[in-house]
Amino acid sequence: MVRLLLVVAAVALPATVFAQKPAKDYASEVGVTPFVVEGAFGFDTDRGRAVDRVIIGRHTASYGQTARAVLIACGADNKCFKRIYSLGNGQRVVAAKVIDLAGAPTSLRGLLGDRGGKYYRRLNTRTARWPVLVLRTYWTEKDKPRERALTKERARRGGLAPGSGRWVPRRRRSLILLSLRRADFQRALLFRREAVRRGNYGHGQHSTFTLVRGKGRALELNESRQRVLGNGSKCIPPKPTTHRWALTNNRYRERRTKIGMRSGCRH
Repeated sequence: MVRLLLVVAAVALPATVFAQKPAKDYASEVGVTPFVVEGAFGFDTDRGRAVDRVIIGRHTASYGQTARAVLIACGADNKCFKRIYSLGNGQRVVAAKVIDLAGAPTSLRGLLGDRGGKYYRRLNTRTARWPVLVLRTYWTEKDKPRERALTKERARRGGLAPGSGRWVPRRRRSLILLSLRRADFQRALLFRREAVRRGNYGHGQHSTFTLVRGKGRALELNESRQRVLGNGSKCIPPKPTTHRWALTNNRYRERRTKIGMRSGCRH
């Protein structure tokens, strides 16, 4: 009888009893074995308006590498709740900085952490009225020496289509804004979009994002989007286009766009 009571008491322990290693916590919260976790790091906040803890990690799934963010918020009764958000495919996840979405525009650049650690670091969220964590994910396709050799041979023999170039691994880089405000706990993923997308022959696009003041209480995002032509292309590079993103129902949506001229080709 005593053993049974001890077991029940152990199961009923509140979720605030955290382990020291973020990787172990990440595996437990996401529901994967620790062997598939490739890396994780975490932060404790200053509470107040913010959630108590955020864990960022990567693990290998059946469909490839994937990244997740786990937000944990605890109440006055020590009951804790978690919310898991997908960060997409990423071989590397970088926490850039904490910004105040209700404050003055600031740079999105920075580096808080991108490697696993034994302990949680402290995030300064006390002064922010609307704390938001800026994340970046990176993904690069595995190199294929055979494809490189084939395109090099086709180029030597003149078998490539006009405008085609050498083969390169595909690349992706995404910008993510994750709200740490308790009021956004159920809808914390404010923005996730590819900032860099390059194909096997160099074509794709590159975007630069900046924070600007808008009509609402939250800052808006200004995107300068540049279409990138393929390797060896003889077309005239197009001018970048401007896109504006405003926060609506806890998601950034494109508000107005200034489209430039399409590219032309030299004959």
